[in-house]
Amino acid sequence: MKKKKIYMVCYGGGHVRIIAPLYKKLIHSYDVKILALTTAGEFLDSLSIPYLTFKDYSKLFEGKVREYGEVLIKSLSSSSQVSHENSIYYLGCSFYELVKEYGEKEAYLIYKNKGRSAFLPIDTLSQILKLELPDIVLTTNAPRAERAALISAKSLGIKTICINDNLWISGGASEIVSKGLTDTICVLSDTVKSKLLNINPSVNVEVTGTPVFDKLKVKSKNIQSRSKDKKTILLADCDLPSTHPLYPGVIADPELGEKIRKQLDFLAVKRFWSVVFRPHPSQNYDYTEYKNVILSKPTDDVSDLLASTDIVVTAISTVGIEGLMSGAGLVSIEGTVYGKENSYFDYNLSSPVFSEFDLEDAIDEQLLRSKNINTSFYKGFAVDNIHHCINVMISS
Repeated sequence: MKKKKIYMVCYGGGHVRIIAPLYKKLIHSYDVKILALTTAGEFLDSLSIPYLTFKDYSKLFEGKVREYGEVLIKSLSSSSQVSHENSIYYLGCSFYELVKEYGEKEAYLIYKNKGRSAFLPIDTLSQILKLELPDIVLTTNAPRAERAALISAKSLGIKTICINDNLWISGGASEIVSKGLTDTICVLSDTVKSKLLNINPSVNVEVTGTPVFDKLKVKSKNIQSRSKDKKTILLADCDLPSTHPLYPGVIADPELGEKIRKQLDFLAVKRFWSVVFRPHPSQNYDYTEYKNVILSKPTDDVSDLLASTDIVVTAISTVGIEGLMSGAGLVSIEGTVYGKENSYFDYNLSSPVFSEFDLEDAIDEQLLRSKNINTSFYKGFAVDNIHHCINVMISS
């Protein structure tokens, strides 16, 4: 019997970490393909998981796609983790759709003002889905090409499942639900489900959990690895800009991220803490000025790191959730451009810091809490729960 087709679309960072374990589960039952966007490919390579990129569909696209891609790639950092050819087609496909909609001059102006957040390559994804003809399109809640995949699938009558990657719903899950872009949305907790049902009571929301957190339920916590004398503080870093297109009118301190890093570097010496900086996969980072910290690369296994971590410091990274599930404390960076809509403190899960000078007290507060109380957000394992949702959708 011919297997049903599942077509998964994902970006890097926390998004591909959701898709990878799910892929390993689904390939036993389905014909599964992954469209890897930007940094997702590097992570999948590390796991020997096959994937496709826009470049693999180059024969579907007009010559203008490559031309625009070659122009735009010149503005990218030379340290980009994405291959040159893949970047050309990702940028070219996305930008060419702006050109077709607004004209070349206006498209360049939009790109200058909004960057890649202006991308929504619906036509590109439609061409790909018409070729692949999957039974289900599965994405996370990321914007741009992932959102375009949901929109395209809906217009083509293909069933869809979206997995929300975290507690946050603004600009992602909230928009997907309000516009009815997915048949089923899988979420982390009952709290998230309630928030989405308040937006659209008719949506099908399933509390499945998120696959990236499953291994934390399986992996026994090596409590002895948490030193009684020297505490380990992990900064799950990301860019903290002053403004963001998803949050118009919100202006934050663009230097806050640097101030936090400098203070943690200082506290590493003052408090004899082991301070670890872990950049986001899409972040262009340079930590050379911080002499007292340890670097954890985005490709390093975060669960091993969290087993010896006492406190996670972050703004919105999913590593904050992973830390809670591992028994670590959480200090959340508030007052960022994301903070009004996305705040661990608002969920009563963290001690907040609004400036670098709040860090020491907030970390001490979390160190004094009941140790090693793991927070569980969902029942069972997410890969099994989502697999069940897919089975139900296929059979319906």
